[in-house]
Amino acid sequence: KLWSADEFNSGKCLFWSGGAVYTRRKNAYMGSLKSAGTLKTVPYPAVEGQDKYYQFTSNEYEAYGVVKGAKNAEAVPYFLRWFMDADNYDLNAFFCNAQTLEVYNWCMSQENKIWVTCYAVDKNYDSANADDFSKINETPGAQIASFVKSNSSIIDARVNRYNQALSQLK
Repeated sequence: KLWSADEFNSGKCLFWSGGAVYTRRKNAYMGSLKSAGTLKTVPYPAVEGQDKYYQFTSNEYEAYGVVKGAKNAEAVPYFLRWFMDADNYDLNAFFCNAQTLEVYNWCMSQENKIWVTCYAVDKNYDSANADDFSKINETPGAQIASFVKSNSSIIDARVNRYNQALSQLK
C-alpha cells in the first residue's frame, strides 16, 4: 500500500507524508507512534533562493454544518470563529509533542506561504484535477460565499460521492 498511515504507524513504512491533523494529541491517528513517543515531524523543505514556501496540507479540510431548525443558528459563525482561532488553544497541549509544535511554528512563520493541496491517492472522491479549491485559500472572507456558490455543483457532486461511499459501509 502506498501512502498508508497504518503501514507507517506499524513500522512497515519508513516515511509518511500527511498534514498536521495526524499529529494532534487527541485523535487516533498514529496512536502506536504517539504512545511510544516516537512520532517525529519535519517540514517540507523550503527551496533556497525561492521567494515562496510551499506547505503541504494533505487534504486537511474540515467542514461544519448547522442542523436544520437549530434554535441558535445565528451564533454559529461566532462559535466557529472562536473554535478555529489557534489563539484559543494551548498549542503545547494540542500537538503530540514539543518537536511537532516547533515544526508547526516554523512552518507558520514562513513568509509567502503557498498552501499546496492535492489529491494524490484517491481522485475518485475529490477531483480529476489538481485541487480545484486551492483558490479558496487566497479568497478574501467577504468573497467566500460567492466562491462556494460558484462551485456548488462540484461541491454537491463530491458530497454525493462521499455519501454513496458512506452508505455502503456496514
